[in-house]
Formats: sequence, structure tokens, C-alpha cells
Amino acid sequence: MLVNPDPKAKSVIHFPEDTTIPITVTLENIESDRCLASDVNTPPEILRKLAASCDRSIRESLASHPNIPIDLLWELGAQFPDKLLQNPKFKRLLWENSVFLQQMPYKTAANLFFHRSSPDKLREILLNYYPALIDY
Repeated sequence: MLVNPDPKAKSVIHFPEDTTIPITVTLENIESDRCLASDVNTPPEILRKLAASCDRSIRESLASHPNIPIDLLWELGAQFPDKLLQNPKFKRLLWENSVFLQQMPYKTAANLFFHRSSPDKLREILLNYYPALIDY
């Protein structure tokens, strides 16, 4: 994959089908960046660039994006716990291996624990890793 480090330049992504699709992430064209943020085929490298956006709707879309890197999932999940709960990657990891929750920052854990849509099972798991939540 080729990615130009200049944020205003086009990034060229080579997908497995050997097609080359130019993708522009300028963080200036909000509409195209919103489309990229909601496209399930957008690769993690592009999502990482989009996470720096000052546009709330872009960051909110990223919190539920299945290709979002884990570190960004935690960061954005603190801001948008409802979107984190909807994220297919989060759901899969949670039920396959809840130990990954130990890597979650405390702020994200607290926001999930107290979020109205969090399932009781998730709250139980979070309390195992973050017992101080009971006093939060």
C-alpha cells in the first residue's frame, strides 16, 4: 500500500483485487471525509487520518466502524459509548475474548459501565477488571 504523508495529497490504496483507487483525506472536505468514515471498506490507515477530524459526525461514525484500530476504538468509545456498543469489532472481541477489555482506558470503561444501553453482562465483566467503577 502506498500512502503519501502529505495530508492534502491523494493517498493511493491497493486493494487485494489489484485495483488502484485514489482516496483523498484532506480533513477539509467534510462531505467526502464523512463518506469515507461511513464506508465499511475504508482501510484502517485512512480511518486513523479521519480520527483527527474536528467534525463530530466523522468521529462518531468511526466509533462504530468495523475496521477501526483498537486504540482509536477505545479513544472514540469514550466519547461515543453507544456507537462503541454497536461496533461489530467490539461485539466480536467482547464475546470471543473479554480479556481485551483490560487494555481499555478507565474513562472508556466508566462511560460504558454507566451507559444506559450497556448489557448487564458487560457491566459484570467491566467490574472484574475495574473494581473501582463501583465507587465512581
